[in-house]
Amino acid sequence: MPSCIHISSLNPIHKGSGLPRMSEPDYVHSPYGHNGRVESLPDGGYHFQWCPSDSKENWKQNGNRDYDDGMFYTVNKHCFRADDFESTKHSVKTKIMCAGDSYTFGIGVKDEHTYPHLLAKHFDAVNWNIGAGGIGNDAIALMISQFFREGYIPDVLVVNWGYLHRKILAVTESIIQDNNFPCKDTLPTGAQSEYNELCERLLNEYNSDHSDQNLDGTEVAIWQPQATFPNDKLNINSVFNAHEHMIVRGGDTLFIDFAIQQQLVSALCKAHGVKLYEMFNDDVLYYFIIKYLAPTGQWSGDIPFRCRSVEVDLARDNGHFGSKTLANIANHLIEKLTPIL
Repeated sequence: MPSCIHISSLNPIHKGSGLPRMSEPDYVHSPYGHNGRVESLPDGGYHFQWCPSDSKENWKQNGNRDYDDGMFYTVNKHCFRADDFESTKHSVKTKIMCAGDSYTFGIGVKDEHTYPHLLAKHFDAVNWNIGAGGIGNDAIALMISQFFREGYIPDVLVVNWGYLHRKILAVTESIIQDNNFPCKDTLPTGAQSEYNELCERLLNEYNSDHSDQNLDGTEVAIWQPQATFPNDKLNINSVFNAHEHMIVRGGDTLFIDFAIQQQLVSALCKAHGVKLYEMFNDDVLYYFIIKYLAPTGQWSGDIPFRCRSVEVDLARDNGHFGSKTLANIANHLIEKLTPIL
């Protein structure tokens, strides 16, 4: 399921850093696999049909039937919905990097309807769409940092900041290094019991009355009550599917954390002469920005853009932005970026 980033590739001191990667389309579920029909491409990428939460089952039951069941997704060999990174690194064309979560990746719409594609097409630019489904602002900031560190410096960086409550869930080193967590239905031999124990401890932590504490030196993730294991069977999907419901106790610390992440990205752009434009999906975070951070001048004179202000339709999964909404976002960005490109 290529909407899941391998968090280990974002570790600044990880031995094999390189470019971040997302998981490849899987073939776990019959008859076609979780991603439906999957075609391997000559450049090492893939073309495939479904991508969570845009699934065949969801589309049949409550999806947007204005869309068909076609093969919507094309990804490069790093499984990002972008131009090939290595061959475009030194292109003379303008390079536009778009970072964010599933709304940037473009869940539920065809390649040509994503706003990064529309931007690149309008400006005849390289499309570096590094959006990844399900990630939070900490992963978005780390992703940008990793690309910059590897020398992938765009002319323009558009950041569509995600939901405030999402956090990286770190687990023990053996699982992280395998690069399968939490994107696969199986774990390496010998890691299942270790993983099960961690899951149980996370759930016990939710039910406890004491304050947050670290588990094996990692940040504590607190799951809402419905994030329990079906039929008492521990499996990797039960935790992965609860990602949307993950909350972290701490209140104002979430806003402080975001301010630090935003300043990291802003400092990187200033250091490399990159034009930065920021947008928001999370209304709570958006209004915090308007009230407390925008007046400080961190936004280069631009009023932060609230993506939901132009929402008019939904994607195939009936949850993400549809093609008309994404076109509205692209048009807004084209207006803002035209004077500098």
